[in-house]
Amino acid sequence: MRLIVSDAAELNRMVDDLVTTGRIAACTLAMSTEDIRLEPIVTEVADVFAMRGIPVTVRVPDVMIRADQAGLRQLIRNLVSNAARHGGDEIAIESVMREGIVSIRVIDDGPGVSADIEPYLFNRYLHGDGRALLNGGVGLGTAVPAANAESFGGTIEYLRANDRTVFEVRSLP
Repeated sequence: MRLIVSDAAELNRMVDDLVTTGRIAACTLAMSTEDIRLEPIVTEVADVFAMRGIPVTVRVPDVMIRADQAGLRQLIRNLVSNAARHGGDEIAIESVMREGIVSIRVIDDGPGVSADIEPYLFNRYLHGDGRALLNGGVGLGTAVPAANAESFGGTIEYLRANDRTVFEVRSLP
């Protein structure tokens, strides 16, 4: 049963990503930004992964953020899915607010991205030299979160810190 739930969730994520990518290509990706509470969205995403047998630690204060609810959910879901697929066993979502900017971080204890791929990390489908970044996906795992973050005025960044892989999304509250 857990395998069916996991596979269905992953297929749903891939379909959502393909639809979003089509909208990006057609310049019709429309996000409706509103003030939303961050913690319930993050908890909902973590709960879905927990049902799939993938524990995700949540350290998110109850702050308001200006974003598209569905786009933010997709963004976080993609980053956690990438961490579960390519990262380590320990996955966490955390958030902090500094100087009016909310940062959402998806962190895992995996090895990170190789230096030769890093410059192309947020590209769709092809990565620099024309090859797929990683096997087993459709090549949208980081491109869609980047587009979602940009659509509501945010940024996304990849970094390594304390032997952890970190994808950090910054947005104005």
